[in-house]
Amino acid sequence: FRKREELEAALKAKFANHVQGRYNQRRLRGQIIRAERSCEQLDRQKGIEDSELWSPDSRDWPNKAEMQTPAFEGAMTAWDEMLERAELDDREYCANRLVGLLTQL
Repeated sequence: FRKREELEAALKAKFANHVQGRYNQRRLRGQIIRAERSCEQLDRQKGIEDSELWSPDSRDWPNKAEMQTPAFEGAMTAWDEMLERAELDDREYCANRLVGLLTQL
């Protein structure tokens, strides 16, 4: 039974680390989105044009209409894929992005 208890404790620890990591990633994602909104708001008050520090949906895109046209009915558009922000699932990207945003603020 000792071996079983050791394995169970190891699995619990692994699961707890996984859950904590996912929670931290979600928090980081939210912080980035809030920082992007803050940058956009402050830049607009100062009259600054579009910035790469703003969220993608806030910027003016010259080919936005093309991006919103699906390749076929029911397909995701390039615009939808961009709004999903898949890059925010990468911890290294998130850390770099947040540092850049905080530096700007």
